Amino acid sequence: MSGNAIVMVLFLAFSAVLIQASSVPSMSEEITSTSNINNNNMADLPLSKDDECHLDNNNNHNNVADGTACSFSALQTKGRRVDNNNNNDNNNHYGTSMQGCGPCSHHEEKITEPWKTCAAKENRCCHACGVWSAVNSRAYPVSGGCVDLNDKVVPTAPCGGVEGITASTSADFDSLWRYASKKTRASPGWALIVNPWLARTQHQMHIVVKPLDDRGHALVRRLEKITACRSGGSWHPARFGCPNSRAKLYRSLPPVFSEVFSMASDGAMGKLILNPAGQPTLASVGITLLYICGGKPVVIATGNGNGGCSIEHSITR
Repeated sequence: MSGNAIVMVLFLAFSAVLIQASSVPSMSEEITSTSNINNNNMADLPLSKDDECHLDNNNNHNNVADGTACSFSALQTKGRRVDNNNNNDNNNHYGTSMQGCGPCSHHEEKITEPWKTCAAKENRCCHACGVWSAVNSRAYPVSGGCVDLNDKVVPTAPCGGVEGITASTSADFDSLWRYASKKTRASPGWALIVNPWLARTQHQMHIVVKPLDDRGHALVRRLEKITACRSGGSWHPARFGCPNSRAKLYRSLPPVFSEVFSMASDGAMGKLILNPAGQPTLASVGITLLYICGGKPVVIATGNGNGGCSIEHSITR
Protein backbone atom coordinates (compact mmCIF):
# COMPACT_ATOMS: atom_id res chain seq x y z
CA MET A 1 0.00 0.00 0.00
CA SER A 2 1.38 3.48 -0.93
CA GLY A 3 1.87 6.25 1.59
CA ASN A 4 -1.04 8.24 0.20
CA ALA A 5 -3.40 5.28 0.59
CA ILE A 6 -2.42 4.78 4.24
CA VAL A 7 -3.07 8.43 5.03
CA MET A 8 -6.51 8.22 3.40
CA VAL A 9 -7.53 5.16 5.49
CA LEU A 10 -6.47 6.81 8.74
CA PHE A 11 -8.41 9.97 7.87
CA LEU A 12 -11.64 8.05 7.19
CA ALA A 13 -11.37 6.06 10.45
CA PHE A 14 -10.84 9.23 12.51
CA SER A 15 -13.86 10.91 10.88
CA ALA A 16 -16.10 7.95 11.73
CA VAL A 17 -15.13 8.17 15.43
CA LEU A 18 -15.99 11.89 15.55
CA ILE A 19 -19.42 11.34 13.96
CA GLN A 20 -20.38 8.58 16.48
CA ALA A 21 -19.34 10.69 19.48
CA SER A 22 -21.45 13.63 18.35
CA SER A 23 -24.62 11.44 18.23
CA VAL A 24 -24.50 10.35 21.98
CA PRO A 25 -26.00 12.81 24.57
CA SER A 26 -23.89 13.83 27.52
CA MET A 27 -24.66 12.40 30.99
CA SER A 28 -25.75 15.83 32.19
CA GLU A 29 -28.20 16.15 29.28
CA GLU A 30 -29.76 12.72 30.07
CA ILE A 31 -30.20 13.54 33.79
CA THR A 32 -31.69 16.94 32.95
CA SER A 33 -34.19 15.35 30.57
CA THR A 34 -35.33 12.73 33.12
CA SER A 35 -35.56 15.35 35.84
CA ASN A 36 -37.86 17.46 33.68
CA ILE A 37 -40.24 14.53 33.19
CA ASN A 38 -40.41 13.80 36.90
CA ASN A 39 -40.87 17.42 37.92
CA ASN A 40 -43.26 18.58 35.23
CA ASN A 41 -45.44 15.52 34.66
CA MET A 42 -45.39 13.67 37.99
CA ALA A 43 -49.16 13.73 38.29
CA ASP A 44 -49.49 12.01 34.92
CA LEU A 45 -47.21 9.09 35.76
CA PRO A 46 -49.09 5.91 36.70
CA LEU A 47 -48.16 3.92 39.81
CA SER A 48 -47.16 0.99 37.67
CA LYS A 49 -45.93 -1.12 40.56
CA ASP A 50 -46.39 -1.16 44.32
CA ASP A 51 -42.96 0.11 45.20
CA GLU A 52 -42.96 3.01 42.76
CA CYS A 53 -43.15 6.47 44.27
CA HIS A 54 -41.88 9.94 43.60
CA LEU A 55 -40.09 11.68 46.45
CA ASP A 56 -40.58 15.39 46.79
CA ASN A 57 -37.46 16.86 48.38
CA ASN A 58 -39.47 19.76 49.74
CA ASN A 59 -41.94 17.56 51.63
CA ASN A 60 -39.93 14.44 52.34
CA HIS A 61 -37.65 15.73 55.07
CA ASN A 62 -36.36 12.28 55.94
CA ASN A 63 -35.55 11.38 52.32
CA VAL A 64 -36.83 7.83 52.85
CA ALA A 65 -36.09 5.86 49.70
CA ASP A 66 -36.36 2.18 50.55
CA GLY A 67 -38.89 0.06 48.68
CA THR A 68 -41.19 -0.53 51.66
CA ALA A 69 -41.57 3.16 52.41
CA CYS A 70 -42.20 3.97 48.77
CA SER A 71 -44.87 1.30 48.47
CA PHE A 72 -46.65 2.62 51.57
CA SER A 73 -46.37 6.18 50.30
CA ALA A 74 -47.87 5.19 46.97
CA LEU A 75 -50.82 3.49 48.64
CA GLN A 76 -51.39 6.49 50.88
CA THR A 77 -51.41 8.79 47.87
CA LYS A 78 -53.93 6.60 46.06
CA GLY A 79 -56.06 6.37 49.20
CA ARG A 80 -56.17 10.11 49.65
CA ARG A 81 -57.30 10.63 46.09
CA VAL A 82 -60.18 8.20 46.53
CA ASP A 83 -61.24 9.77 49.81
CA ASN A 84 -61.24 13.25 48.31
CA ASN A 85 -63.51 12.19 45.48
CA ASN A 86 -66.04 10.27 47.59
CA ASN A 87 -68.50 11.49 50.20
CA ASN A 88 -68.40 8.67 52.76
CA ASP A 89 -71.77 8.73 54.48
CA ASN A 90 -72.07 6.60 57.60
CA ASN A 91 -75.85 6.73 57.20
CA ASN A 92 -75.77 4.91 53.86
CA HIS A 93 -77.27 1.53 54.81
CA TYR A 94 -79.66 0.65 52.00
CA GLY A 95 -77.97 1.87 48.88
CA THR A 96 -78.99 5.51 49.25
CA SER A 97 -77.92 8.35 51.48
CA MET A 98 -80.85 9.83 53.37
CA GLN A 99 -80.63 12.88 55.54
CA GLY A 100 -81.42 12.10 59.17
CA CYS A 101 -81.31 8.31 58.80
CA GLY A 102 -79.17 5.97 60.89
CA PRO A 103 -77.16 4.65 62.54
CA CYS A 104 -78.92 1.35 61.93
CA SER A 105 -77.61 -0.57 64.92
CA HIS A 106 -80.33 -1.82 67.29
CA HIS A 107 -81.58 -5.39 67.64
CA GLU A 108 -80.85 -8.29 65.31
CA GLU A 109 -82.57 -6.43 62.49
CA LYS A 110 -80.25 -3.38 62.85
CA ILE A 111 -82.70 -0.52 63.09
CA THR A 112 -82.23 3.03 64.37
CA GLU A 113 -85.43 3.63 66.34
CA PRO A 114 -87.04 0.30 67.39
CA TRP A 115 -90.30 1.94 68.45
CA LYS A 116 -90.73 3.80 65.15
CA THR A 117 -91.71 2.27 61.82
CA CYS A 118 -89.84 2.20 58.54
CA ALA A 119 -91.85 5.24 57.48
CA ALA A 120 -89.80 7.28 59.97
CA LYS A 121 -86.81 9.15 58.53
CA GLU A 122 -84.53 7.63 61.19
CA ASN A 123 -85.21 4.10 59.88
CA ARG A 124 -86.08 4.32 56.20
CA CYS A 125 -82.53 3.81 54.85
CA CYS A 126 -81.79 0.72 57.00
CA HIS A 127 -81.50 -2.74 55.44
CA ALA A 128 -84.18 -3.82 57.92
CA CYS A 129 -86.63 -1.71 55.92
CA GLY A 130 -86.16 -3.75 52.75
CA VAL A 131 -89.60 -5.34 53.09
CA TRP A 132 -91.14 -1.91 53.59
CA SER A 133 -89.39 -0.71 50.42
CA ALA A 134 -90.77 -3.72 48.54
CA VAL A 135 -94.28 -2.92 49.76
CA ASN A 136 -93.97 0.60 48.40
CA SER A 137 -92.45 -0.50 45.09
CA ARG A 138 -95.92 -1.53 43.83
CA ALA A 139 -94.32 -4.53 42.17
CA TYR A 140 -96.30 -7.13 44.16
CA PRO A 141 -99.98 -8.09 44.41
CA VAL A 142 -102.06 -6.07 46.88
CA SER A 143 -105.41 -7.10 48.31
CA GLY A 144 -107.35 -5.89 51.33
CA GLY A 145 -104.44 -3.92 52.74
CA CYS A 146 -102.03 -6.87 52.39
CA VAL A 147 -99.11 -7.44 50.02
CA ASP A 148 -97.95 -10.88 48.85
CA LEU A 149 -94.13 -10.98 48.86
CA ASN A 150 -93.90 -14.67 47.95
CA ASP A 151 -92.74 -16.15 51.28
CA LYS A 152 -94.11 -13.22 53.30
CA VAL A 153 -97.47 -11.54 53.72
CA VAL A 154 -97.15 -7.90 54.70
CA PRO A 155 -99.59 -5.11 55.59
CA THR A 156 -99.51 -1.97 53.46
CA ALA A 157 -99.69 0.12 56.63
CA PRO A 158 -96.39 0.84 58.41
CA CYS A 159 -95.93 -1.33 61.50
CA GLY A 160 -92.57 -2.44 62.88
CA GLY A 161 -93.84 -5.82 64.04
CA VAL A 162 -95.47 -7.39 67.07
CA GLU A 163 -94.31 -4.46 69.21
CA GLY A 164 -96.94 -2.50 67.31
CA ILE A 165 -99.71 -4.82 68.54
CA THR A 166 -101.56 -3.40 71.53
CA ALA A 167 -105.09 -3.65 72.88
CA SER A 168 -106.14 -0.84 70.55
CA THR A 169 -104.30 -1.95 67.39
CA SER A 170 -104.60 -5.75 67.36
CA ALA A 171 -107.86 -5.76 65.41
CA ASP A 172 -106.30 -3.57 62.71
CA PHE A 173 -103.93 -6.36 61.69
CA ASP A 174 -106.05 -9.48 62.21
CA SER A 175 -106.90 -9.56 58.49
CA LEU A 176 -103.26 -10.33 57.76
CA TRP A 177 -103.78 -13.89 59.00
CA ARG A 178 -106.82 -14.41 56.80
CA TYR A 179 -104.85 -13.35 53.75
CA ALA A 180 -101.93 -15.66 54.65
CA SER A 181 -104.30 -18.59 55.26
CA LYS A 182 -105.85 -18.12 51.83
CA LYS A 183 -102.38 -18.13 50.33
CA THR A 184 -101.69 -21.64 51.67
CA ARG A 185 -105.31 -22.77 51.31
CA ALA A 186 -105.20 -23.77 54.98
CA SER A 187 -102.79 -26.58 54.11
CA PRO A 188 -101.65 -28.80 57.01
CA GLY A 189 -98.14 -28.84 55.56
CA TRP A 190 -97.51 -25.13 56.03
CA ALA A 191 -96.70 -22.79 58.91
CA LEU A 192 -97.64 -19.12 59.22
CA ILE A 193 -95.27 -17.37 61.61
CA VAL A 194 -94.71 -13.91 63.08
CA ASN A 195 -91.46 -13.65 65.03
CA PRO A 196 -90.93 -11.52 68.15
CA TRP A 197 -88.95 -8.32 67.86
CA LEU A 198 -85.49 -9.68 68.76
CA ALA A 199 -85.74 -12.68 66.43
CA ARG A 200 -86.19 -11.16 62.99
CA THR A 201 -84.26 -9.27 60.33
CA GLN A 202 -87.00 -7.01 58.96
CA HIS A 203 -88.69 -4.08 60.68
CA GLN A 204 -92.02 -4.24 58.85
CA MET A 205 -94.72 -6.55 60.18
CA HIS A 206 -94.80 -9.74 58.12
CA ILE A 207 -96.12 -13.27 58.34
CA VAL A 208 -93.55 -15.81 57.19
CA VAL A 209 -95.08 -18.55 55.02
CA LYS A 210 -93.01 -21.75 55.06
CA PRO A 211 -93.46 -25.50 54.56
CA LEU A 212 -93.08 -27.71 57.62
CA ASP A 213 -90.12 -30.05 57.98
CA ASP A 214 -90.17 -33.38 59.84
CA ARG A 215 -89.96 -31.59 63.18
CA GLY A 216 -92.91 -29.44 62.19
CA HIS A 217 -95.00 -32.47 61.32
CA ALA A 218 -94.02 -34.00 64.67
CA LEU A 219 -95.29 -30.83 66.37
CA VAL A 220 -98.59 -31.20 64.53
CA ARG A 221 -99.05 -34.69 65.91
CA ARG A 222 -98.12 -33.49 69.38
CA LEU A 223 -100.63 -30.65 69.25
CA GLU A 224 -103.34 -33.02 68.14
CA LYS A 225 -102.72 -35.00 71.33
CA ILE A 226 -102.54 -31.91 73.55
CA THR A 227 -105.80 -30.47 72.24
CA ALA A 228 -107.47 -33.84 71.65
CA CYS A 229 -108.70 -32.14 68.46
CA ARG A 230 -111.38 -30.38 70.50
CA SER A 231 -111.76 -26.75 69.50
CA GLY A 232 -112.65 -24.02 71.95
CA GLY A 233 -111.92 -24.16 75.63
CA SER A 234 -108.78 -22.76 77.21
CA TRP A 235 -105.18 -22.34 76.12
CA HIS A 236 -103.02 -25.41 76.64
CA PRO A 237 -99.36 -25.43 77.74
CA ALA A 238 -97.58 -26.42 74.52
CA ARG A 239 -94.15 -27.02 76.06
CA PHE A 240 -92.35 -26.43 72.79
CA GLY A 241 -89.38 -24.30 71.85
CA CYS A 242 -89.61 -21.43 74.32
CA PRO A 243 -90.06 -21.15 78.11
CA ASN A 244 -93.53 -19.68 77.62
CA SER A 245 -95.71 -21.52 75.12
CA ARG A 246 -99.47 -21.80 74.78
CA ALA A 247 -101.68 -23.39 72.13
CA LYS A 248 -105.37 -23.18 71.38
CA LEU A 249 -107.41 -25.00 68.74
CA TYR A 250 -110.26 -23.21 66.95
CA ARG A 251 -113.12 -24.36 64.78
CA SER A 252 -112.39 -21.61 62.25
CA LEU A 253 -109.77 -18.92 61.88
CA PRO A 254 -109.96 -16.49 64.82
CA PRO A 255 -108.77 -12.87 65.00
CA VAL A 256 -105.29 -14.11 65.83
CA PHE A 257 -103.59 -10.99 67.18
CA SER A 258 -106.62 -10.08 69.28
CA GLU A 259 -106.87 -13.59 70.73
CA VAL A 260 -103.18 -13.79 71.59
CA PHE A 261 -103.15 -10.33 73.13
CA SER A 262 -106.15 -11.15 75.29
CA MET A 263 -104.43 -14.30 76.56
CA ALA A 264 -101.02 -12.66 77.05
CA SER A 265 -102.41 -9.63 78.86
CA ASP A 266 -103.37 -11.94 81.74
CA GLY A 267 -99.69 -12.83 82.30
CA ALA A 268 -99.65 -16.24 80.62
CA MET A 269 -96.67 -15.18 78.48
CA GLY A 270 -94.79 -13.42 81.24
CA LYS A 271 -94.58 -9.69 81.71
CA LEU A 272 -95.30 -7.89 78.43
CA ILE A 273 -92.97 -5.21 77.10
CA LEU A 274 -94.39 -1.70 77.32
CA ASN A 275 -94.08 0.80 74.49
CA PRO A 276 -92.99 4.43 75.11
CA ALA A 277 -96.64 5.33 75.79
CA GLY A 278 -96.74 2.76 78.59
CA GLN A 279 -99.01 0.34 76.72
CA PRO A 280 -98.41 -3.44 76.90
CA THR A 281 -97.38 -4.92 73.54
CA LEU A 282 -96.72 -8.32 72.00
CA ALA A 283 -93.05 -7.43 71.36
CA SER A 284 -91.83 -10.49 73.28
CA VAL A 285 -94.31 -12.95 71.75
CA GLY A 286 -93.97 -15.05 68.63
CA ILE A 287 -97.10 -16.43 66.98
CA THR A 288 -97.48 -19.52 64.79
CA LEU A 289 -100.58 -20.72 62.99
CA LEU A 290 -100.88 -24.35 61.87
CA TYR A 291 -103.75 -26.44 60.53
CA ILE A 292 -104.26 -29.75 62.31
CA CYS A 293 -107.03 -32.24 63.08
CA GLY A 294 -108.37 -32.33 59.55
CA GLY A 295 -108.12 -28.60 58.84
CA LYS A 296 -108.71 -26.79 62.13
CA PRO A 297 -106.49 -23.79 62.93
CA VAL A 298 -104.32 -23.97 66.03
CA VAL A 299 -102.64 -20.81 67.33
CA ILE A 300 -99.34 -21.21 69.19
CA ALA A 301 -97.89 -18.33 71.20
CA THR A 302 -94.25 -18.63 72.26
CA GLY A 303 -91.75 -16.43 74.04
CA ASN A 304 -89.02 -16.06 76.62
CA GLY A 305 -90.02 -12.72 78.10
CA ASN A 306 -87.63 -10.51 76.14
CA GLY A 307 -88.47 -11.25 72.51
CA GLY A 308 -85.51 -13.40 71.53
CA CYS A 309 -87.16 -16.81 71.17
CA SER A 310 -88.51 -18.06 67.84
CA ILE A 311 -89.58 -21.52 66.70
CA GLU A 312 -89.44 -20.73 62.98
CA HIS A 313 -86.22 -22.63 62.32
CA SER A 314 -87.27 -25.48 64.58
CA ILE A 315 -90.29 -26.50 62.52
CA THR A 316 -89.80 -25.28 58.93
CA ARG A 317 -87.49 -25.84 56.01
